[in-house]
Amino acid sequence: MPSAVNSYQRFLEAADVAGLHYRELESGKRAQVQTPGHSDQDRGTSITYNGDQLLVHCHNGDTGTVLDTLGLSLSDLYDEPSGARYDYGDGRLVHRSPEKYFRQTGNTKGTNLYGLQSLSLPGPVYVVEGEKDVNTANNVWGAAAVSQAQGASTGPDKADWAPLKGRDVVIVADDDKPGEKRADKVFTYLTGLNARPESVRIVKAAAGKDLSDHIAAGLNATDLKSVGDKVGRRRVKLIKASSVKTEKVDWLIKEWIPAGMLTLLAGREGIGKSTIACGWVAEFSNQGMKCAYLNSEDSRSFTVRPRLQAAGANLDNIFFIDVETETGNEGHLRLPQDTEILFRELVDQGVKFVVLDAAKSSMDPKLDGYKDDHVRQFLEPLAAAADKYNITIVGLAHFGKKEGKDTGRLLLGSIAWSQIARSVLSAAVDEDGRLIVTNTKANLARGIVSREARIVPRPVAIDDGTLTELGAIEWGQFTDTPATELLEAQSDEMQDERSEIEAIVLDYLEACGGSAPAGEVLKVTRAAGLNDNAVKKARKKIGVKTERQGFGKGAKWVWAIDAAIGAIDSHARERESMESMRESMTSSTPTSELESTKTGRAIRANTPLGVNNSGPTGPTGDMQGKHDGPTGQKSQSGHGPHTGPTGQLFTLNTSTTPQPNDLEDAVLNALDTTRGQTTKQIQKHLTKQQLDQADDFYTVIERLQMKGLIRINERGLFVRKETA
Repeated sequence: MPSAVNSYQRFLEAADVAGLHYRELESGKRAQVQTPGHSDQDRGTSITYNGDQLLVHCHNGDTGTVLDTLGLSLSDLYDEPSGARYDYGDGRLVHRSPEKYFRQTGNTKGTNLYGLQSLSLPGPVYVVEGEKDVNTANNVWGAAAVSQAQGASTGPDKADWAPLKGRDVVIVADDDKPGEKRADKVFTYLTGLNARPESVRIVKAAAGKDLSDHIAAGLNATDLKSVGDKVGRRRVKLIKASSVKTEKVDWLIKEWIPAGMLTLLAGREGIGKSTIACGWVAEFSNQGMKCAYLNSEDSRSFTVRPRLQAAGANLDNIFFIDVETETGNEGHLRLPQDTEILFRELVDQGVKFVVLDAAKSSMDPKLDGYKDDHVRQFLEPLAAAADKYNITIVGLAHFGKKEGKDTGRLLLGSIAWSQIARSVLSAAVDEDGRLIVTNTKANLARGIVSREARIVPRPVAIDDGTLTELGAIEWGQFTDTPATELLEAQSDEMQDERSEIEAIVLDYLEACGGSAPAGEVLKVTRAAGLNDNAVKKARKKIGVKTERQGFGKGAKWVWAIDAAIGAIDSHARERESMESMRESMTSSTPTSELESTKTGRAIRANTPLGVNNSGPTGPTGDMQGKHDGPTGQKSQSGHGPHTGPTGQLFTLNTSTTPQPNDLEDAVLNALDTTRGQTTKQIQKHLTKQQLDQADDFYTVIERLQMKGLIRINERGLFVRKETA
């Protein structure tokens, strides 16, 4: 007859019967057991008793296999085979079966938290989702812990959190989407209480899904992974105005870029913003200033470094920004979560100037660039850190398709982008290819300052010893013509082609990967003061289709861009723009500039498009003549003539006719920057002769990815890389 009185003893007795070795770490509570099929020295299975059930964690095998070998079931992991019973102390009783069935009896309207008796314990209070986690924290760690009845399915306002007043609270989020949402809701609720905790922060398990899994794996409180920042109790203080020290604004570039603040450089896609930014980095790096560059839209090796070289930068004073994860894999910078670690590293390396190319690419994907509060969550900590550490931040931003000269509203997304930045610089190009940059938000400056510029080709030696050519910014004279005047003129030309509704809807859908729930689209248009009926009537005319996704109560209507309509429209606009640019640029390009590119042209004159091994292809401002889109134009679809970079008709490769058998070029022509395609869809655009050029079609796709010319969007489809 088994002598076990609880699930812990039951497991060890079964291990004895099976001939498995074990070692108790804490008598009656924790042990390490030999995993079936492993040596008797390999005790890879950890068991932990939490007071009413056993937690099993197998480090080197499958937990189910371990239980099967021992002849145990899930019921055997509970002291009572029927499961666990939890008393909330206010008449509410909760019963959970081994199969995770849930049943409540008694006072089901009670507001007590489970685990209130543990609040007598010192230290932080762990707020968890379930009663099991409470018992595990109490009985294994000896820590205070509480949970709300019904876990993630009930709002935090249904419980009485007053007993947590003045305590340090650690919210342990379950490692899944409902768990993360639940943790955020509890965090928001607790930090908004009058009788609030002393501090609140969110963590998650370093192993498994919840706190019990984390503890069962033998991990401690210090091993919990932090999510976001700790928020302490807020207090209001009144500061005498006389005690505030007055300061004057320091400028990195007078009237344009204030030191230790956030500046945005904005313009339409393909206008050369990245080239301008690289020019500034080059200038400051040669002055001995340490700079950092976050590249998200262009390849670092194919584009950004060569572009810095073309600008004459001191590369020893420039850092690229990487993120390392706990697994050693390269991650993406996510702000505001990474704000603290970003600035800690910047300070350690002595960096004083940072470029975010593009600014939105570092925003946490959970945040929406069209929502004011989300943009503020992203930018306000960034601006505050820039001020605190006296580090200047320049973020590159895109103008959308809206018309007008109000650059704050032209910015793609919420007006908050321009409201939080201390300076906004806008770039625009006139019909003659003249580039003008203006401080369109100049609250700190003494006035509006506009300056002409052009992008000129410069030869760059790459590591294999060959030469390529890239665009570099060359500043001209100051002018009385502001960039807003050019933007307003462009808007007059665009008025017949794009309504305000079309611009807002298409901008938002493109930002969402081509489709979004109808309700979310209408929220954006309402915020812009547009009538729902007017938007719905205009939907079909602007090439937006609707479809129903899902079934029953979970079904929803989705608006999506009609790719066919968009492609035709893009093709026509691109062809028209490029033809006009070709005429203007050819007549305006000085002979001396053409002579300066002689060496690069000689090397690449006979190189077919798409098989160019001497340098990068495609980025705006680069001397490529292949896939660069027209100035101030978003198309980038690869249709029509292939002009060079912004404001300049480069002559490189213009003597080479695109070859129909060039597979790389054909793939790029099949893609644009917004509407993704699968590999099968791409192949439909190719001839049999083109497909026969490669032994493996997918190697071409991989090569284009490595070159930084295509990317995979959030829907897993291939798109052309956008240029800043």
